[in-house]
Amino acid sequence: MFMSIVLLQGPAAGPVSLPPHAALSIDLIQCDTLPAMVGGLHLARRQRAPLVVLDPGAWSARDCALHGAALRDALDALDAPYIELHDHSAQEFAHWAHPQHEALAVFNVDRDAAARLTMALAVAARLVAAPLDPH
Repeated sequence: MFMSIVLLQGPAAGPVSLPPHAALSIDLIQCDTLPAMVGGLHLARRQRAPLVVLDPGAWSARDCALHGAALRDALDALDAPYIELHDHSAQEFAHWAHPQHEALAVFNVDRDAAARLTMALAVAARLVAAPLDPH
């Protein structure tokens, strides 16, 4: 089997080298603002992405207050599972956006984007081998 996943990366996440994976294709979408990340989530939903990985970096408290509801709505509208990647647990969307559609996994690894991405891709590879039952 083969899976094409969407990786939404925020500006503070820093550049990341995407390792090749035999069963995965990664569609990287760079999101310079929180509204752009919300737009990326809507795009992933329209494209029917089977998995979305979000590596937002840290957003300002102002951005979170202004756009938290839009992020929550976009996450809740997402049909696919998603994985969050953060430096710290305080950045998790559940703490400030309060989505009803919870993340499949959340990886908090301080200052190590490569480790976070490696863990997310390992989960994605497992999904290729044994897809989630939607029921």
